[in-house]
Amino acid sequence: MTLRQQLERIYDAYAELLFQYFRARTHSSEEARELLQDFFVKLSPNFRVNSGPTNPVQNEKAWLFAIARNLVIDRVRRSETRDRKTQKYGDELAATPLFADSPDPDLALLRENLSAALLDLPEPQRVVVYLKLIAGMTFSDIATSEGISLNTAISRYRYGIDKLQAILRPVYNEISEP
Repeated sequence: MTLRQQLERIYDAYAELLFQYFRARTHSSEEARELLQDFFVKLSPNFRVNSGPTNPVQNEKAWLFAIARNLVIDRVRRSETRDRKTQKYGDELAATPLFADSPDPDLALLRENLSAALLDLPEPQRVVVYLKLIAGMTFSDIATSEGISLNTAISRYRYGIDKLQAILRPVYNEISEP
């Protein structure tokens, strides 16, 4: 498989998940697009997915998300206006649902509230919940990609889910009432 074919395969398989990951981390669709572009620019010159003696990549998804995490960290370190951007783009992310539209008004209400509730979580919990529920990663992969211990990944997920349940309980009760 040529380098171009490998990159196309990675793009097809992970671009949307990476974009959502970047958007969850930066609160900005524009910054997420820039980071996604930077990701593939950074990946392309030295990219070899096939594991072997020259490339010991054991888990492609965890490896790719670790690169994505490092890009976000680099961006934050360079940005002197991070807090202003978080405030400015927080409303944009809240207005842009993470989930597809639905003709069912109850489901649409739940999705809207879930998107808003995810924004209310502290960033470390939000990222782990996103990677687990939306990106479908294992806790081990999340720990690797985020540079945290397995126990930390599990506890951030549990605390995040507990907070989401507390936030969404009134909406669920309203929807499920006969």
